Amino acid sequence: MQLGCHTGVITPPIPTALGGYAARQGPATGVHDDLHVRSLVFADGAERFGLITCDLLNVDQAMTAHIREAATRATGIPPDRIMVA
Repeated sequence: MQLGCHTGVITPPIPTALGGYAARQGPATGVHDDLHVRSLVFADGAERFGLITCDLLNVDQAMTAHIREAATRATGIPPDRIMVA
């Protein structure tokens, strides 16, 4: 079995609205820690599978489809073999 991995920064530009902070007044004014996307590709010689994790509050169906399409273009792995979390 082979395994490949990658990490990228997905921190949005400042100022940006924050999810999960209902009582907060105004957008984010700085960055304490960057947000990341991490990916793993597993290959057994015949099949390849991808796992992509995002430092986000949620990933909806539309965003998942967009991520899978981009990953398929970059890797050739079919979208139904890519998990997004």
